[in-house]
Amino acid sequence: MYTDHNHFILDRSRLAVALPIIFFIIIMVSSFMAVSISFFVVLLIFQFIILFIFLKKQKNFSLYYLDKNEWTLCIQNQNKTQRIQFSKLINHHLYIVIYLNEKNHSPLIIWCDQLSKQQWKKLLILAKMF
Repeated sequence: MYTDHNHFILDRSRLAVALPIIFFIIIMVSSFMAVSISFFVVLLIFQFIILFIFLKKQKNFSLYYLDKNEWTLCIQNQNKTQRIQFSKLINHHLYIVIYLNEKNHSPLIIWCDQLSKQQWKKLLILAKMF
């Protein structure tokens, strides 16, 4: 969704779900061949718990540009709006990590499939400017 040039509404990312599942499958196949069956079952249970926690952790949010380095962050699940300041943006090609000045916030991750191509390009330009 796209409404304004300074407004980013993020959809749920399919890449953020698929990537951990692919790594989970690779780890399980390689550990099945390398360890005993009892240790493999324990590892399998542990991996499912970690995967469940990771997939549940994802949040949908929106970013609104206010002034210079100041943005508004709206988290949809919590109906919470707050002003934030970016300390840096790092482009990893498939996703962008946004580090915030606030200590109580974890970094925000924006995957390329969460935005339209036009919005993604604008976010890449913004990341280069930081």
